[in-house]
Amino acid sequence: MIAVSERAYLDQSWHEILDVFDKMNCEHLASIYATLTFLYSDTRREYHNLKHIYDCLKLLDRAEFPIDRKFDIRIAIWFHDAIYNFCPGHDELMSQELLISSLTISACPNLSKISADYLSDGALFTDIDLSILGSEPEVYDIYSQAIMNEYNNFHPIPIEGSPISENALNDILMAGRVKFLQGMLSKESIFNTYRFRQEFEKLARENMTRELDRLNEALTRP
Repeated sequence: MIAVSERAYLDQSWHEILDVFDKMNCEHLASIYATLTFLYSDTRREYHNLKHIYDCLKLLDRAEFPIDRKFDIRIAIWFHDAIYNFCPGHDELMSQELLISSLTISACPNLSKISADYLSDGALFTDIDLSILGSEPEVYDIYSQAIMNEYNNFHPIPIEGSPISENALNDILMAGRVKFLQGMLSKESIFNTYRFRQEFEKLARENMTRELDRLNEALTRP
């Protein structure tokens, strides 16, 4: 659930986009905003929701970055998880297509660059999106549980008689999460930019190592 003050901040963020796109039909942009907020308000989303967008935008505000590029990244933040069905890769592609179909190239000359930036791991955008990994342990634990809950929300427990059991589905989820954590921890640096490495790297590694140990123990339990 997003707080009233956080929703007001999101409204203001979108109004700033409206100000730049003053040549576009305001009703069209209002419709896009309604669509985005509807998508991010899906109750199955326990992490990839409006609160995640709010947190990303607040971090972007703190970043020392040229104001014109901040605008580009703000748009990328709004769209990057717009389509979310817990299908990595496909979700991002569909979100990019929504971005392109929503905002015309003529109204946004840098649109193709924005899309390429966030799909090719643009440094600041990626660091902002992954910053939750370096949050305080209690916040991280809420996030990791929310990811597990999202998987179950988008992949409901099989009905009785299904060839795939509930325990098997949980094992699949945990194994996938283990693969993600191992991949992140194998990187020389989780974060791309100096500021994010200084602020989040150490805690991110501690958080993910703790979760990885817990998942490995659960997977090897009889």
